[in-house]
Amino acid sequence: MLATPLWAQIDDARLHITISHEDMQAARPDTRLTDTRLALRLALPQLWDRIVPREMRPQADSITSNYGLVARIIPADKQTIVEFNGKTVFRTLKDHHIPAIVMAPRFHLVIKMRNSAGLEMSQTQTLLMQEAKDLSANWGIELADNAPSVVIVWQWLDNQQVMLSLRGNSRLPEFSETRTITDADPLPVLSGWLKTTLLKARDAYAFDANSQGTANTANAIFDQQITLTIDRTTSLMAQVALEDALNDDPRVHRVLPVSLGKTRQRYLLLLEGTDSSWLPEWFKRRGYRLVALPEGGWLAQ
Repeated sequence: MLATPLWAQIDDARLHITISHEDMQAARPDTRLTDTRLALRLALPQLWDRIVPREMRPQADSITSNYGLVARIIPADKQTIVEFNGKTVFRTLKDHHIPAIVMAPRFHLVIKMRNSAGLEMSQTQTLLMQEAKDLSANWGIELADNAPSVVIVWQWLDNQQVMLSLRGNSRLPEFSETRTITDADPLPVLSGWLKTTLLKARDAYAFDANSQGTANTANAIFDQQITLTIDRTTSLMAQVALEDALNDDPRVHRVLPVSLGKTRQRYLLLLEGTDSSWLPEWFKRRGYRLVALPEGGWLAQ
């Protein structure tokens, strides 16, 4: 099958779904599908879990699994890997009016747990951090030290009530909430609470391609244009690859070359919507440092 698009190859492990031989065998009695078709059917819900916000997740199940969503399927003895075509997947979500989380959000996660006396409960903290690492890959989240911070602090108020406070510099606004936990072992409840909170932080990065337009298309495009200068010696192949990667991102309406040289390239970016805050992270994942220019626009080095 066709190779995965460049931008997905670089930074989107979410599009690679591994189906174990055991899962294939368990599903086999219920279907007469071929191995590749069965693998695709099992992989697609896992893909939606990673890139579709939870509140829109049921709508994604209405999308029929088909090979047009796939870059390639790699069968092996113990597992089958389904690699999805990012460009087609996100276009399909747009066509179905479903928001998507275009890039995997990266968080520097800090978890604190304190008892009613204010003392840290280090063992519980460790268990919850491991829980966060385990669920992150399955839900399209990356944990890294050099990422926006998400600080989750639990404070037991008495022997049943516990308050969660979230702060940090991710897109999720700071909040706090209190719950009553009567279970003898509170860890499963805390784990579910942690999952819900992390998915809220993830879903804050969702992009709704269908809500970006306005009645005046010309004015909308004008409001979205950004001048981008690439200051780096690159081959023609690398220039084309970067242009293709930008064009493949659903948040980009169009990439217009202004001037192209071996050491410097200038483009006009027309974005889908007015949010350009994702651009620095996008270029960072590709080895560039993006800075705002005093006269306007962005410089990538």
